[in-house]
Amino acid sequence: MNLQASSRSAGFTLVELLVVVGIIGVLTVVAVPAALGAISRANSSKDLSNMRQIGQGLALYAGENEGRLPPSSCLLETEEEMQRSWINALKAYLGEKYDELRISPSDPFRATRRQFQNTSYVINDEVDSRMSIMQRIDAPSRRVLLFLASDSKNPRGQEDHIHGAYMGSWNRMLGEIKPDAYSGNKGNRSRGSSPYLFADFHAEIIPAAQIKTLADRGVNIARAPVTN
Repeated sequence: MNLQASSRSAGFTLVELLVVVGIIGVLTVVAVPAALGAISRANSSKDLSNMRQIGQGLALYAGENEGRLPPSSCLLETEEEMQRSWINALKAYLGEKYDELRISPSDPFRATRRQFQNTSYVINDEVDSRMSIMQRIDAPSRRVLLFLASDSKNPRGQEDHIHGAYMGSWNRMLGEIKPDAYSGNKGNRSRGSSPYLFADFHAEIIPAAQIKTLADRGVNIARAPVTN
């Protein structure tokens, strides 16, 4: 028997091992971003679905209350405050899974928000308090009703809305909403995108760069329509 030939057939040479390692490395480089992209697309689709269903609940509530939207509440620490909040008002319209509809898959505090029956999506207080009757809302297809909450929003149930007065500049806006939830970058918050629900009850993903451009122009998207 040829021992040298037998040795070659029994295992890989160093060159062959390096080639295999190289191939695995290339596949990893290709596969990991693709997998992350697929997860991001699935999560953003879930956000849009959640918002649309909440929008249906808001439409049903308005239909039974002379066009009025349910109110928001600054503090959700007591039973009275919970009863006043839109969170509680929509339960009758959206069924047993409603508590899950308020939780975004991109929310890092989703477990805490779920525990305290809070929400990842925050209502526009400029709409529910100043233009609470749906018929008064101008440009409803571009007027935001729901935003994705900023990570700084208390996950234990103290806030169910944005503070529109703070939305006049980009930096202050970042304390209220999360415009870069998908593919964002902590070093550059104008990257990425986020879901929004509008007053005609459609939901869409909007790039953070578009929102920043509006903020830099002095447009408060809590008080004015979102335009391209």
